[in-house]
Amino acid sequence: MMKLLVSAALAIGVSGCAIATPFEFAEDAPAPTSSSRVVVVITEAQLGDDSVQRRIFWRHVTHVEASLKSNARFLGFAKRLELFGDRAWTMTAWADTESLDAFVRSDAHQTAIAEAYGGLKGARFARVEMARSELPPDWSRMLELLDETGRSY
Repeated sequence: MMKLLVSAALAIGVSGCAIATPFEFAEDAPAPTSSSRVVVVITEAQLGDDSVQRRIFWRHVTHVEASLKSNARFLGFAKRLELFGDRAWTMTAWADTESLDAFVRSDAHQTAIAEAYGGLKGARFARVEMARSELPPDWSRMLELLDETGRSY
C-alpha cells in the first residue's frame, strides 16, 4: 500500500514538470537598436495518443527548426516539453511581423501544419510584441501570456 501511495504522489508531483532548451539566438540576427521592438510567438501543441502521429509531429518540429535559420530577420528559438504529459511548446522571435508572416507561409511550416496537425488534440498560439532587450523571454512569462491572450487553432 505504501508503494502505491508513493507512486501516486510522485506521479502527481511530476505531472506538470517540463524541460526546455535554452533560447538559441540566430547567428546572423540583425543588431538591436535602442528602440528595437520584436515579435515573439509561443505555440502550444497538445499531442494525441497515437505514437506514429507523435513521431510525425516531432519530425516536423525538427525540420521547421532547421528551416528557421534561412528566414530573414529570424532572431531566435526555444522549445519546451512536458516530461510526463502530452504538451509541447515552441517560442520564436522575429525582427518584425512581416518576417514572421513570411515564415508562417513557408513550405516547411505549411507542410508541418498539413501533416502533423491531424495528430494533435489541440493547439494554441499567442503573438506578443516586446522590446528587443527583453530577449530571451522567460518561459513562465510567455506561458502566462499564452493563457491570457492565446488563441486556439
